[in-house]
Amino acid sequence: MIDGGQTVDIINGLSDDGVFSCQLLTCDPLLFAAARPLSPTVSDPAFAGVQTLRNLPCGFIHSFETTHLALALNNSFPTAITRHKVLEILLWLTQFGIKFVHNEVKDLTQRVRRCLATDPHSIWTAAKVAESLSMSEVMLRRKLSAENTALRNLMIDVRMNSALALLQSTDWPISIIAQHVGYESSSRFAERFRKRFGFVPTAIRGHQRPE
Repeated sequence: MIDGGQTVDIINGLSDDGVFSCQLLTCDPLLFAAARPLSPTVSDPAFAGVQTLRNLPCGFIHSFETTHLALALNNSFPTAITRHKVLEILLWLTQFGIKFVHNEVKDLTQRVRRCLATDPHSIWTAAKVAESLSMSEVMLRRKLSAENTALRNLMIDVRMNSALALLQSTDWPISIIAQHVGYESSSRFAERFRKRFGFVPTAIRGHQRPE
């Protein structure tokens, strides 16, 4: 379970018998309010962060699989039915004491990340970011420091994640992707990418060169 606004790395790997399967479900936050009147009263605080659920009941697994099917075959399922299936997942989660709440991003780190992601190629100075967020540069730096982060680190992370998405979803040459995220030098881009993810960009395309 991953709350909104989180930045996480998910590393998938084979099980002992070599079998691997992964299904991800992203929920529209607007459905949280729709699910609340349907769910029983839950005294637990709203979920925030990252949590692992284990030993899930068969009923939940069945609901998840049918919801995934409804989303994958969206042309075969009426929108109202698909929406109902997602709400069913949210209701199941309340049985585990987990409830999501739709809140606008309040912490500055996420606001800055969203700002930078609008144009990862741009050179974002602290003054430019502060202006975009309607605050002073001094206040921007102070608040980011209080959240144990720095603008430069956020910029690198946003650029690398944008590059990863492009490597996975396009056939653009790596040199073009490097330029798209603000790196004129492909070698420097590859160095940054490897430092961030632990593998070189060409590994995504399945033709990593031997070292």
